[in-house]
Amino acid sequence: GAGPRTVEGRLERIWTSTAAFLADDCLALGAIVSIRGYMVSRDSLSAYRAAFRKYLGDVNPTSTLVVVKELVAPQLLVEIAVVAAGK
Repeated sequence: GAGPRTVEGRLERIWTSTAAFLADDCLALGAIVSIRGYMVSRDSLSAYRAAFRKYLGDVNPTSTLVVVKELVAPQLLVEIAVVAAGK
């Protein structure tokens, strides 16, 4: 559906949604052990890093970020996949 039109807005939605999904399984963002990120513009790197630090703080999971020509839906500017582990 329609969503934020800026990378910052998309990242905010991604991280708040991710936190909610993890909370459903009694996990926090600190449980993330791996992140794969895809974005369509290198110009978005500072926004990506800022959102990463805002939501993960000092947590440093393994992380890969790739700049791609486009994502499957034209309105998508960034996509993130996470793996989290519970205790």
